[in-house]
Amino acid sequence: MRQKPAELARRPLVLAACGAPWVRVGAQQPLQVVYPAPESGLDRRFDDMVDLLRLALTRTEARHGPFHLRPHAEFMSQARQELELERGQGLSVQWSATTVDRERRLLPVRLPTRRGLLGFRLLLIRRQRQSEFRDVRSLDDLRRFSIGQGFAWSDAEILRSQGLRVETGSYEGLFRMLAAGRFDCYPRGINEVFTELAARQGEWPDLAVEDSLALHYPMPYYFFFNKRNCALAARVEEGLLMMMKDGSFERHFWAHHGAALRQARLGERRLLRLHNPLLPAQTPLLQKELWFDPDRKPGA
Repeated sequence: MRQKPAELARRPLVLAACGAPWVRVGAQQPLQVVYPAPESGLDRRFDDMVDLLRLALTRTEARHGPFHLRPHAEFMSQARQELELERGQGLSVQWSATTVDRERRLLPVRLPTRRGLLGFRLLLIRRQRQSEFRDVRSLDDLRRFSIGQGFAWSDAEILRSQGLRVETGSYEGLFRMLAAGRFDCYPRGINEVFTELAARQGEWPDLAVEDSLALHYPMPYYFFFNKRNCALAARVEEGLLMMMKDGSFERHFWAHHGAALRQARLGERRLLRLHNPLLPAQTPLLQKELWFDPDRKPGA
């Protein structure tokens, strides 16, 4: 849905705090922007984020000058990414689900880049367990199962806060752990699960997307910056706002996630809603136009 200027103006802006001195009109040297490297050749989780970052920076070139966007030379865990960004070493930007602690340490642009889609989760399971999950009707039922999550992912804390049993591992290691029966299910974002399974089906043919359930908890996914790098944060925010106003942000969303949303068949699944205790008070949950609504048709 194209955002109206009055709606977008309701939120405090990073760029309003930066003021004019950071503008790089006529800059000759490209601005160097380094983003996190993927974990492996199969890791396509963040293709949409890289594309969105590139689009936001491109939209602001006329005002703020050229840029060069590249991945860091080595993969870093999320915890290390945050530490490097906080120290101003190596990384220019990081993307992550927001938490109170993360917003204390880093500078967020509070525009949910995936419109909250990452908070809609489908379960990767071993296909022979499907009949057991069809009997899950409530969180109490789900508590019978163990859940895999990444070491430093905020999801693990969210799930534990609901009384769910969580086993942790590395991103790639969790697929192996699930196939080996170390836990019962591996919740993945709708935007992730189908491509992840397709890329690994040859190695783990017994894995499948569970066909009857979906989980949901509010999960804003933001671009984060070093607190002293207000200029880059403001530039990216400016570009995102331009995209929201002209509809290209929505087109980007459906181009990257439309096929997965159709494949997920959310309307045919039982949706279990969970509370997210990690959300900062400043999260713009009441601005409905910023968030994906499974009951709202594209463009409505």
